[in-house]
Amino acid sequence: MNVVDNGIRYTEKGGITIKSKIKGQSLLIEISDTGEGMTKGELSKIFETFSRGTAGVRFWTERSRPR
Repeated sequence: MNVVDNGIRYTEKGGITIKSKIKGQSLLIEISDTGEGMTKGELSKIFETFSRGTAGVRFWTERSRPR
């Protein structure tokens, strides 16, 4: 997943944390890092199929996946 790759790539100091838990029939994944972060505009696009942030950061994610 590009979100994890970007967390690693753009975090010079500190680190990244990945947490997961099951809630009902869903898997929730939380990714946080100590990198430069994203603007509110970039965050509003995080669930689009493909988007590029202002710092050249690419992110892609899925909200749900067919079973």
